[in-house]
Amino acid sequence: LLESGGLGERQKALQFLGPSRDRRVDSVLLYWLEAALAGEMSPGLHQGLIEAAQLRTPPVIKQKLADLKSKLKK
Repeated sequence: LLESGGLGERQKALQFLGPSRDRRVDSVLLYWLEAALAGEMSPGLHQGLIEAAQLRTPPVIKQKLADLKSKLKK
């Protein structure tokens, strides 16, 4: 859904990913954090991505999240 769904579907997918206990979610969120940093993600999804990533614990996710927040503040 994150690749081809409508905006609402993509937002719901992000809401589902954040609290998931599946560690594979970290790879998915990392991919989308990098896409957002590269300007390859719809701005309408940034908030959902941020909320999902905030629920994850890997340091690489935390760093990319901080980078995205910093970029969005500019």
